[in-house]
Amino acid sequence: MHAGHDLYRFGALAYSDQRDEPRSLVLLGGRVEKGIQDQLRRCWLEIIGTLLDCGKSTEARACARQAVELGLWRDPMQRPTHYIPTLTARPVHDPRQFWFTGYLEQHYAAIAAEVRAYFGRGGRDFRPYDARLIDLGKWEQLVLYENGQMVARACELFPVTSGVISAISEATNLGMTSISVVYPGTHIIPHCGPTNARLRVHLGIQVPEGAHLEVGGEKLHWREGECIVFDDSFEHQVWHRGESPRIVLILDVWHPELDPEDIRTLSRSVSTEETIRAFMQEHGLRRIECAPGGNRVVFHPDDQTTKAILRHIWEYDVSEVELRAGRLYLKNANDRIKERT
Repeated sequence: MHAGHDLYRFGALAYSDQRDEPRSLVLLGGRVEKGIQDQLRRCWLEIIGTLLDCGKSTEARACARQAVELGLWRDPMQRPTHYIPTLTARPVHDPRQFWFTGYLEQHYAAIAAEVRAYFGRGGRDFRPYDARLIDLGKWEQLVLYENGQMVARACELFPVTSGVISAISEATNLGMTSISVVYPGTHIIPHCGPTNARLRVHLGIQVPEGAHLEVGGEKLHWREGECIVFDDSFEHQVWHRGESPRIVLILDVWHPELDPEDIRTLSRSVSTEETIRAFMQEHGLRRIECAPGGNRVVFHPDDQTTKAILRHIWEYDVSEVELRAGRLYLKNANDRIKERT
């Protein structure tokens, strides 16, 4: 082994700690490919997430530190699946470093007037956002852009806002741009975004007292008409102890240290169609339908999944299975319900 090149092993895993290169995983003497590193990160994220869900924050922090020791991440508070170790890691960025924050703030009055008018008309087009992240309360969003593609129906509802966003090329070719509403009494649990290749921008539209954001352990407060820029690959959470909804405009932008070739590669990496296809393949689905009214979704499993479900239904002698608050309820042909923990 070369001088100055220490190799630390953890079972079959080890990592390089050479000073002149980023720490990286090594597997049985050979460097681990990026795709395998992403898979390993997903495994560790599952463990850390499960510990956090169970209220074992101390154990979750210890697990995150072990993952850092393995070289999966550099900071236990920054845990994205897709990780570029050469990018400067900073939980909160200075908004003045980005031209578009001033541009957004200049158009704040028009954006806020449009949003307030929408809610004044009793608009009901917002949808709940990722219930897995909500410990208490209610969080809704309306997505204007997703994965670089305009959501036409949403932009038609907010022509002024979408017109302002369309002039920001940094925000219209990746991630998500949305209007986010967090209601009083809500806690969005600590979580990390999927990649450190992007930064997240918030423009405060309606900001009552009692709402705040924590990023990487730093407490932030929104202000109406002002932007916050942060790296959502760092652990972050939201508390709203106020009395009226908190509304912000959210934009995803590229990390400023990415070069044009990196951006072109990342832009090609995931499209909306690929995301949907991967979701359906992972869950064994053949077709997804939205029932009339748009408030109910019907899933049609593929043949292999259908056969597996029918086999388990037959083995348990039940006609219906329901998962509620982590508890499994089995209903047989005689309408008798059995609870399984």
